[in-house]
Amino acid sequence: EAFSTDGDSLFVLGFTPAENPTEYQVNKLDLATGEIDGVYGQDSPDERQERMGGTARTQVWDAEGGVVYTLYSQEVDGRPTSFIHVLDLDEGWAFCLDLPRAIGWSSPAALAVSPDGSRLWASDAVGHGAVVDTEALEVLDAGRFPSPGPYGLSAISDGDRLYLGSGDRITVLDGDDLSRVARWRTTRPIIALRLHPADERLVAVTDGQLTTFPLRSPERDPAGRDLPFTQPIVVTDPTLVDAECAC
Repeated sequence: EAFSTDGDSLFVLGFTPAENPTEYQVNKLDLATGEIDGVYGQDSPDERQERMGGTARTQVWDAEGGVVYTLYSQEVDGRPTSFIHVLDLDEGWAFCLDLPRAIGWSSPAALAVSPDGSRLWASDAVGHGAVVDTEALEVLDAGRFPSPGPYGLSAISDGDRLYLGSGDRITVLDGDDLSRVARWRTTRPIIALRLHPADERLVAVTDGQLTTFPLRSPERDPAGRDLPFTQPIVVTDPTLVDAECAC
C-alpha cells in the first residue's frame, strides 16, 4: 500500500479468506525485523482496525506525502455504498469515513486534496460528489453537479475550487457546495490535471500536449466565449528514439 514516512515500515493489505477473498485488513511490516503488526484506529490505539469489504476505486496522497486516501465501494444489504479509507503514514493509524451516497459505483471516480491538506473531495463521472474535512474526518457537504463526462476522470484542487477533467473538457466546481462555476475545453482528451502554483495556472496534460488555463481570471470573456487557453505545447518523450513506420 505505502511506506511509512520514516522508511522503517511498509503498510500492506492482507486479503481474507486467501482462496476467495471478500475482506481486507491493513497490516504494518517492520522492514528491519520482518515482523508484521496490525494497524490501529485513530482514537483507539489499543484496538486493531477491523477487516473491511469493498473494492478500491481510486487513491490520492496529500501534498506532504504523509496521508493516503483510498475510495472504496461495496454493496451492503443490496445497496451500493462508498467510504474513504484514511491511512496516516506518519503516526500509523487508519480510519474509515462513510460517505452519505455511493461515489464511483458505476462510473470513473477521482479524489483531490487541497494544497494545505485540510480538505478532500471525492467525485465521479456521473456527477456525485462529497467534500471532507480531513482534520475532523467528517463530511462537510455532499451533492450532485452536472456530469463532467462519461470518460475517465481526473481531479485536482487549488483549495477554493475543484477541477475535473473528462474527455476534452474541464469542469470547474465551487469547493464548498460543488456548484458548477465554469467549463473549459481542450483540443485533445485529458490524461491528467496539474497545478502550477507559482503563476496560478492549471495545466491539462493530454496526449503529447500541455495546455494551461489562468485560474484567477473571469470564467468568460466579454464576448461570452470560454476563456482562451494557451497554444498547446507539444511534448516529446526524450526516451523514445526516432523511428519510421514500416507499414
